[in-house]
Amino acid sequence: MMNPCSGIERTFQTSLSFFSVLIGLTSASAFAEKPLPLHVFVGSDIGYGSVSPYAVPEGDRSGVQFDLKALGSVYFMKKWVFDLGGGWQFSKRAGENAPGGFTKVITRGSYIESSLRYGNWSGWQFGPVMTANMVGDIGLGNGQLIESQGVKPIRVGAQVFYEWPETNHRVRVGARWLTSMNIAPRKENIFQAGIEFGWPITGDAPTSRVRYVRRPGIQIVQKDRGLKRVRMILDARRIEFDYDKTTLRPEAAARLARLGQFLFAKGDNWQLLRIGAHTDERGSVEYNQRLSDGRALSVKNALIREGIPREKIEARGYSELQPVDLAHNEIAWQKNRRAEFEFTGVQDLDLIVDGVNQATDDEARDGDASGL
Repeated sequence: MMNPCSGIERTFQTSLSFFSVLIGLTSASAFAEKPLPLHVFVGSDIGYGSVSPYAVPEGDRSGVQFDLKALGSVYFMKKWVFDLGGGWQFSKRAGENAPGGFTKVITRGSYIESSLRYGNWSGWQFGPVMTANMVGDIGLGNGQLIESQGVKPIRVGAQVFYEWPETNHRVRVGARWLTSMNIAPRKENIFQAGIEFGWPITGDAPTSRVRYVRRPGIQIVQKDRGLKRVRMILDARRIEFDYDKTTLRPEAAARLARLGQFLFAKGDNWQLLRIGAHTDERGSVEYNQRLSDGRALSVKNALIREGIPREKIEARGYSELQPVDLAHNEIAWQKNRRAEFEFTGVQDLDLIVDGVNQATDDEARDGDASGL
């Protein structure tokens, strides 16, 4: 009979090897694709677990399933996330036996966890998950409920997360289902909801902290000298489109022409520009996806016309899926209709920020054209 401990050790070693390979892939492709850095997440899951009887007269048992955990997360190949870590779990399952009587099983102890998900790094993610207990669960033994019969279960299942960035950390909320793979002849099902908070731990140490800087119509979300990255939001007052279309209005086209000229002249100061277009919640997700894709492409083409190499600009639409204001009114809709610029490989962050601000603000342009 296979030793459950050896199975858990092999599972952990395989996951750790895969984790190391992914770190290497992330480091090797960081210059080309600028993935998110390695993050550490802490979080918790809580939910319901049930176990079928081993044999008559034992009855079904069910109850709470809770855990606290810490995970290392690798983001790679633009769409994938791999997690590896562990934590502490608690389960309390109780039930009535067939001839009468009541049994209760409480299990607490450490476990390891790994998962792989596909999706948007800021959005929905789906994939498999695996956990392995480091302590025996007597409720999964031969029905005698004695410690010597405890089994260390290996569980697999599926999970879904929605993840989004905050100012200096990331947040995930989601749900998962797990079932035991090495427990016979029982069936075990666990359903949990969870939340996780993560912080970056790799990359050059920043010399300036991530911060928000507000200007009318423009918001600097991230300005990190260590990572040579700046991300900003431009609302509809800076880049305007014809109603329900992807066509730039003349004044917006003129602003983008100025911006393109500036970015072309300062091309050695930055490596890559990612353009993200967002809509408000009115209309279907599918329709808004096509609209945001078209608007992002319009902005990209306007900049390329000023001589910027095509390969230095990426453009993508996000439909209504990443609102900055969750209210359902005109004020929120105006905030959510926006374009986001993320510059990477920036040598002089202040130069880029001032240049974008002056190029897309008519008043700043009229008042001081020296930045362009």
